[in-house]
Amino acid sequence: MASCEGSFLLSLDISHLQLVRDALKSGKFSDADWLNLGLKLGLQYPDLKSIKKDNDSNSERLMECLSLWLNSSSVRTWEMLASALEELDRAAAEHIRKKYCDPASQILQHYSSRISSIVFSISSIQLLYTEGLIMEESQKRIEGCGSRLTRDILLNEILINVVEDNRKLIKLGHIIMKSKEGVSIANDMIKDCKQTFAPELNSPEPSPSASSASATKEVEKVTNPLGTVISVELLQAEHQYSFDKMRGNFGIFRFKVLELVDEKISSLNTFKTFLQQCYPELESQLSVADSVQSAMNVALTKCNIINIAAVEDITEFYKIDGAEELITEYKKVVKQFCSKIPLDSLLNKRLSTNSTLTCETIRFVLDWKPDEHSLNDIRLLLQKAFADLGKRVIVQVICPDNSIIIICYAPQHLMSVLILRVQENLPILIKQFSLMELTIGHCICYNSKNHESLKLCFEGDNEMFDTEIQELIVFYKDRKESIADQEKRLKYLRNRQNSEMRFKLLDIGKVFKSKLHDLEQLILRHRSGQKELLLRNRDEITLLEKINHKLMSQIKKADSSSVPSKKDQSTSPLSKVLPMAKDILIVRFDYHRIDETSGGNLTIKEGEKLETHYHYLLTGASTFNIKILQSGLEVGFFFPHSHLQSMLETLQLYQFIMVEQEVSLPILQKIKNGAHTDDEKIFLFLECLDNDPILLNALRYDKHHYEKGFKNNTAEYKDYYAFFHHPSPDQCRNFIKKFNKTILSIHWLCPISALILLPSLIHHKSTLINLAISYSPLPIDCIKYLCELLTDNEALEHLAIANHSISDKGVISICQALQHNTTLNSLDLHGNPLITSASAPALVHLICTTSTLSVMYLDGTQLSLESLELIFQSLQVNKSMRTLEIDKKHKGYCTKNYNYLLPVLKFY
Repeated sequence: MASCEGSFLLSLDISHLQLVRDALKSGKFSDADWLNLGLKLGLQYPDLKSIKKDNDSNSERLMECLSLWLNSSSVRTWEMLASALEELDRAAAEHIRKKYCDPASQILQHYSSRISSIVFSISSIQLLYTEGLIMEESQKRIEGCGSRLTRDILLNEILINVVEDNRKLIKLGHIIMKSKEGVSIANDMIKDCKQTFAPELNSPEPSPSASSASATKEVEKVTNPLGTVISVELLQAEHQYSFDKMRGNFGIFRFKVLELVDEKISSLNTFKTFLQQCYPELESQLSVADSVQSAMNVALTKCNIINIAAVEDITEFYKIDGAEELITEYKKVVKQFCSKIPLDSLLNKRLSTNSTLTCETIRFVLDWKPDEHSLNDIRLLLQKAFADLGKRVIVQVICPDNSIIIICYAPQHLMSVLILRVQENLPILIKQFSLMELTIGHCICYNSKNHESLKLCFEGDNEMFDTEIQELIVFYKDRKESIADQEKRLKYLRNRQNSEMRFKLLDIGKVFKSKLHDLEQLILRHRSGQKELLLRNRDEITLLEKINHKLMSQIKKADSSSVPSKKDQSTSPLSKVLPMAKDILIVRFDYHRIDETSGGNLTIKEGEKLETHYHYLLTGASTFNIKILQSGLEVGFFFPHSHLQSMLETLQLYQFIMVEQEVSLPILQKIKNGAHTDDEKIFLFLECLDNDPILLNALRYDKHHYEKGFKNNTAEYKDYYAFFHHPSPDQCRNFIKKFNKTILSIHWLCPISALILLPSLIHHKSTLINLAISYSPLPIDCIKYLCELLTDNEALEHLAIANHSISDKGVISICQALQHNTTLNSLDLHGNPLITSASAPALVHLICTTSTLSVMYLDGTQLSLESLELIFQSLQVNKSMRTLEIDKKHKGYCTKNYNYLLPVLKFY
């Protein structure tokens, strides 16, 4: 709490009734003691008795008691109230003294009603927060109240901060001064602060480790208003004289300049406009200037005894006679003063009275001894640090510490430019000026302690790298010797092998000659019979060519005609040649799962042949008794349809894309419309199925909807939610026209509808928060639009692509699109058996780089245990992951080996 040097005593009156009542309430004073409090305050008992009679509750009686006291003719102060509470409630008395008796608190209370009328700008409200006067959430409250400080914020939040640090009252004054209507209030308040508190209140608080700059100087201990003991060095007589003389010269210079400016400039408004353009931060103070002299006085606040740049700008612009000689003469005096007087004679001396706001403060810490440097060194420091902008930086005070601290002022709007400028010159400042620390506003531009720690870290890394390099060199030498030995042995073995082969070839040559003779005899005997066989085969080939020619002509005829009806399709040429019957299925990819009937593990390898009577389900799987032809094993098995393929169905799908007039997928359109032979088209079609594993299911979906139509399709709309089930292309087009939802859920989306919906969603990426797609096989042509939707998306929080909807290629592409995302919270990929270990590296990279990702579902995939272990390791980087769901078959292994991850892991 600050100690009073002058006198500022707030007299309470009836206007402070609510404030006094709130003070007692926050001090937890009991309303039931109102009568004793009234007697302690000197009120007459008959009056208190009347209050008791006229009011029923203790709260009302206390309010009437306080009202009577505040209306009395005697002097009423916070200390009187605290003294009255001393015997009744000591805690409440201490609360009153701490919060309301403090001189800074009383000054703020005195000006509270005037401050409440000021409209603050957005930048000023932000300054209240950055300077520690209000909390962050209070900014919106102030903006919501017309940008005015409410009574609650002013007399509670700001008052508490001012009591804890009286310097913040001065900061509040400087912030108020940025508003035109607040200039006079701010000037009055700052003036009262200077009269009430010790002069050191306006100076920056020195470091707790501050020590005397010179052991030979006498040190006097003084307590400032903040209760901090600081060192005030008694200047030597000659230096004190020089400093006082320089202050006098500065005063004479200001006086003469004022006279010259007043004589030369006649238009006040033009002069004020000029100053506002040069110094925007003075706009509010200039608004109340009523004469050229008062406006010039405001401009002179930008100067101090060693910096008169503002005067030079004004006199040069207005070409004021006599000013150039005056400035030249004063600069000579300044140059002599700066080179003569050492810094130790200026310690804790304020050189200017500009703003004390942190956002307008520049703080240099230099490893200097004060008696070895002068003011010229500081002027050179500012010139090297900020170049031409150094003229706009004003030195406020020089403080002693284990080193020298130089506090400067610069306008807030220049801070960003100063930070950029000083970054270029940091090496010079560190080397030539022994810079230890530099802070501009709230930005720490340099700190030698952090720099040294980084340097030690790099040195440690270099030593480690050197050690590893030496180890690699030794390993390389060993490997080189080993390779040389192996080459020698290989040469020996080759020579030996050549010798053995030579002898074997001789033996084989002898046998060959004897066999050749026997073969010639055999050919002669069978030549007659071979002619008959060739004739018979030629007849069969001719017949097959005729059948093939007839089949291809029928297909071409179907291509040139309109799309056949369902009846026509059932009697198509391919259906006649390849009738639907029991079919042999080929397993496309390895599949591993727990057999539901036996409870054991069952793995079916790629290339195995199965026999079953099956039909295709849009859920993406078949549940039938499957017979594995190689082993003869029959099992009741839930088998993903994407893993099965038959040549019969493949030919039917090929017929479908060749016959249908419009093919949805661009890659298939290219095959259909390309200038290829029929054999080349079939080859390219099969190659596409191999390159994109989920393309087979996508074609099945398109064919199903083409033949059956979009039956059972539903669309449900709510305020912010849209749900689609088997959406048709027309439904997708209509939805996009009036898209205004933040949550979109789609089931059974066929490729032809996907290619309409997904590209259109790209234009709404800023509003879509939740996107869920399931039972919708998305080939590469669809995935590329989904990736474009996800790239640089700053709105999406939840993404689900589940249940037979995506393969490894799609997962890798989506992870790449999300690698710079900062909003995604959850990613659901469950129920996709085409996701294998090939997707693991992409998922690991996504988890490590996306700090917002907290939920991921990977159950129902074919990720191996080794892949999951890589993902487990990535959780050590992403600490925000709360839920990772995997298959329940891994529960036993994870419980045994990854017990520490059990709070995060879920098994399904």
